[in-house]
Amino acid sequence: MKNPYEVYETDSSAEIDGVWQELDGWRILLARSGSKNTLWDKELDKEVKKLGKATISAVSPEAANKIVMKVFSKVCVKAHEILNEDTGKWKSGVFIRDDSGVKLVPFNPKNMCTCLKQLPDYYDDLRKWADDFTTFQAEVEKETIKK
Repeated sequence: MKNPYEVYETDSSAEIDGVWQELDGWRILLARSGSKNTLWDKELDKEVKKLGKATISAVSPEAANKIVMKVFSKVCVKAHEILNEDTGKWKSGVFIRDDSGVKLVPFNPKNMCTCLKQLPDYYDDLRKWADDFTTFQAEVEKETIKK
């Protein structure tokens, strides 16, 4: 018989430090958006206060979306790496599109935010993973997350 701790307990350090999500030729170190990752709430509050508001619910939906994406890029995306198929090694960076096409740029919150704005479905997937407690359970990390 299972108990709620077996079903819902997460790895605190994984929520804060992140877990690797490996995709097709790139990987992302993703921390949880909320719960034990208290930096999430602190950064959201900080951004909301910059607009002179008390809570994010007092901000327009458009401004709230921008704030959440900015904080997500800063707090939840700990690393973003691209696999060099020739060497088999990972290199820090993120792809963005500009007038000359898709290019690899240094990984930082601003560039990550640009990528997520350009690829809203990618952002939606990352948000789902960052919101889902099962992403940060020790058993799941060992069984399904590739490093």
